[in-house]
Amino acid sequence: RAGFPSPSHARGAAAFAFSASAAVGVDVEPRARASVMDELATQVAHPAEHAALPCGAARNEELLALWVRKEAFLKAAGVGLACEMNTFRAPAGEVLDTGWAGAAVPQPVRLSAWDLHPHFHVALASAPGLPVHALRL
Repeated sequence: RAGFPSPSHARGAAAFAFSASAAVGVDVEPRARASVMDELATQVAHPAEHAALPCGAARNEELLALWVRKEAFLKAAGVGLACEMNTFRAPAGEVLDTGWAGAAVPQPVRLSAWDLHPHFHVALASAPGLPVHALRL
C-alpha cells in the first residue's frame, strides 16, 4: 500500500489525513448536529461513557465529540462503521489498538480532538509519536 489516506466531509467542511507510514483516520462533523445526538446516545457511548455524560446541552456536545473520535478511530482501523461504537471507549488523548476493532494490520493509534473551527468537531486517529501538521484553509 503506497500510503494511508483518510478523507471526511460534512456540510461546509472537509478534512483529509495522510501518512506514508501508518494508518490514520479523520472525521469532521458540524456542531449543529449535536442537537440530534441524544437520540443516538446508546449507539455511540460505551456504558461507562454513557454513565459519565453531563446533562443538558453539554451532553449533546460531548456525544458529538465522542462520535467524531470514534469514527476517526474506526477509519484508522479500516473497518468504518462495521464495528459498533458502543462496544469501546474513546477518550481524547488515549492510545487504542486497532486490532480489536478488526483491523487487518493492528497498530496503536492516539485519538486527538482538534479545535480548528468554532462550527465543527474534528478528530484524528494517528500513530503515537507521528508528527501531525494541521492546516485550516
